[in-house]
Amino acid sequence: MSFMKTRVLAFALTIWLTVSAPLIRASDEGFKLECHMLPIDQCAFAVDSEGSRCVLETIITDNVIIAYMCQKSDIPVGEDSPVEYVESDECIEACGAERLTVGFSTDAFTTTGFTSKLCSRRCRDNCPNLIDLYSNIVAGEGTTISELCSEHRRSLLLQSYAAEAPASYTYPSTPSSPAPSVSY
Repeated sequence: MSFMKTRVLAFALTIWLTVSAPLIRASDEGFKLECHMLPIDQCAFAVDSEGSRCVLETIITDNVIIAYMCQKSDIPVGEDSPVEYVESDECIEACGAERLTVGFSTDAFTTTGFTSKLCSRRCRDNCPNLIDLYSNIVAGEGTTISELCSEHRRSLLLQSYAAEAPASYTYPSTPSSPAPSVSY
């Protein structure tokens, strides 16, 4: 291999290690993905090497958000969820999630678009990490993803029937005698 090719390969390896280093940490067991080392745009929906979910949080001072930070969450990871995993852009889009989601809550379920995408076959069949996460979130509300999606489909069906129903029927007016005129 020529000297120039060797220098180019060494430079490329240096760049790759520089870019990848914040995501992983060397340890006795190999490399570890740690939540607090992830960039904020890769934090939400990631799972670290220990199987902990990463969550994007805000630091607020005087009612102003001054920074975002990635931390471990207490929400468990199910058997179907990968470990050492940063969620793909394809699954983020397919499930209606947003890369910069702060915290975990059921607020997203109040939007029809999110729930429709989360309940779609594309999301449910291809994105086990997000399905597992939202299964845990809705379990805290006393329901399951299957029940949530069934209720959502039922709601959409009722809305479509209501949209197709004819407007309320107005009976034709009957001719009536004119109102008597009153003079003062």
